[in-house]
Amino acid sequence: MIVGIFIFATVLFLGLTVVAVLTLRRARPARSAHRIPLCPWPPILFLALVALLLALLAAGRPKESFLGLAIVACGLPVYALVFQNPRRESP
Repeated sequence: MIVGIFIFATVLFLGLTVVAVLTLRRARPARSAHRIPLCPWPPILFLALVALLLALLAAGRPKESFLGLAIVACGLPVYALVFQNPRRESP
């Protein structure tokens, strides 16, 4: 059951990683150190397959999928506290 809980969140973050790569390649095309044949179609195909896998996981195991998302959501307040607030340095 533990594996089922974290698979949904892991696949979601795999998809978000590919979205970030596509976004950075579009924002800074000259800084790209590698080339992908037929770009951007392989990453888009991968994202479509990830979306299909997420839909199948959520339909087949909704409880585990929701618990995985809930665990990830528990980390959002910590992220907001640590990374969103500017650190004040003492003079």
